[in-house]
Amino acid sequence: LCTDSARVLLPKIRIRAVSCGQQHGISLDDKGGAWAWGSSAKGQCGLGSKDNIIVPRRITSIAGGVNIDHLQVKMVSAGWFHSLMLSEDGQAFAFGENNIGQLGLPESEESKILTIERRIPLES
Repeated sequence: LCTDSARVLLPKIRIRAVSCGQQHGISLDDKGGAWAWGSSAKGQCGLGSKDNIIVPRRITSIAGGVNIDHLQVKMVSAGWFHSLMLSEDGQAFAFGENNIGQLGLPESEESKILTIERRIPLES
């Protein structure tokens, strides 16, 4: 997001962190918002679409229509075909491919095929 074209696409957004996956990126802005772009073929952008995302879009909800727009995201990370977010209040979110358990969820035929966003319950 350091190029002139990125500044035109996100003119008033200040980015604190960027992580790049195989064909997608995810970033964190200074207000705690998470943004994604690139290939979302496996759901790795967390935007509920498997289309290519050309212009960065803010992640505001996860699977099942759960609104996360009010959460302050603290950290983002992109893997090969998956992404992770950690909120200020300690909630972890993972989305994308889970063919080898990379979302922190049990491997199953369902999770290998359905590549949608999931909230990860953290154990104490």
